[in-house]
Amino acid sequence: MDGLLGADLIGFHIQSHCNNFLTTVDRALEALTEWDHFAVNRKGHVTRVRPYPISVAFPENSHAADESRSAGAELSALCAEMGIEASFLGVGV
Repeated sequence: MDGLLGADLIGFHIQSHCNNFLTTVDRALEALTEWDHFAVNRKGHVTRVRPYPISVAFPENSHAADESRSAGAELSALCAEMGIEASFLGVGV
C-alpha cells in the first residue's frame, strides 16, 4: 500500500475498484481518505485515485459477419492482422 500511495495518481479499471482501494486504505492505514476528491493524503503526499476504463474497439459490423467464427479463428485472424505468427501462440490456422 505504501508503494502505491507513493504515486501521484493511481488508476483502476472501474469506479468500484477505486472505491474498494479507498475503503482498504481507510481501514488499514493511518491516512486521510478524501472521499469527495477521491484522494488519499498520507504523510503529506496526496495520491489521487481515478477510474480509467479500457476496452477493445471492434468495427461496428464485425460481430454480425463473424458470429460463426470460433475463438481460435478470431485469435488467428487477429494474429494475422498484427503480423504475429499464430503457431507461436499454439493456435492452429
